[in-house]
Amino acid sequence: MAEISLADKIVAQATEMPSIGGRSKSASGIMSRKVIDAGSEDYDIQQYISDYLGTIREERTPMSFDAYQGEDIDARVDTMDAQLERGDLSELTGATYFAPTKDVTSLATLMSFISGGESYGGSLDAANRGTINDEIIGSTKVAERGGKKLSDMTLAEIKQYQAIDDPNNPERLFAVGKFQMIPDTLLEAQKALGISDDAVFDEATQTQLGEYLFTGKANTRKTWDYLTGGDSSIEDAMYGLAREFASMPLPYDLPKSNKKAGASYYDSGNAAKYGIDEVKALLRGLRGSLMEGNE
Repeated sequence: MAEISLADKIVAQATEMPSIGGRSKSASGIMSRKVIDAGSEDYDIQQYISDYLGTIREERTPMSFDAYQGEDIDARVDTMDAQLERGDLSELTGATYFAPTKDVTSLATLMSFISGGESYGGSLDAANRGTINDEIIGSTKVAERGGKKLSDMTLAEIKQYQAIDDPNNPERLFAVGKFQMIPDTLLEAQKALGISDDAVFDEATQTQLGEYLFTGKANTRKTWDYLTGGDSSIEDAMYGLAREFASMPLPYDLPKSNKKAGASYYDSGNAAKYGIDEVKALLRGLRGSLMEGNE
């Protein structure tokens, strides 16, 4: 049996996941997904997280899933340090992630999670040229056109390259940025938000456009309803995400289209990057956080 590191044990105790017939605690996705048995002792979450922050700096344990492979560990730990100092960290019921603090919104947490699966860990410059024979063409973490990275281009420039129809054309852009926005989606979000063609496709603009994908798109209407305490089910919420983002898994089979639970809604070389259980865990936690924020 593989040895469980001190950091894993600390995070596991700080993020309890109840189980039938006893208590088990799930280690944070930041470090691993190991689940360890725990006794009935009480624990101080602030102390455990404080210990964890010190330990992760020493261990630098590699992260265990693709979405965070490109993430800056130091930056993530620094953020958690700041959150701990404010005393705002809280547990997510049944989830393996820390709840957002007052100034790091639940929506931002979800956006970060999804962009991790969509674009090489959330690269602002990620892009592809579309598909040929069910194969994604020209997928890259850092795309450049005319000597400029995507995050240095204006929306007008991005749309000019997206207007090229042929995926064989090396100048073409199809899905772009950390949310892999395709031409129709980018245009819809831009018009809805009233963003100028002169706006640079930088982090601020991509974040603004990305928020619309959760709060304005028809696909994710039930997702947002669920997260804010509405009557939509968690399966409705997941289905909406799967319709909008190729990296999100379907929550159930779709017999008519021969799509299986856990797979991407989209074919043509796409694949889900996350499992059903981990997405459900995250959504449950974010729902509670968003509902508390609306009280």
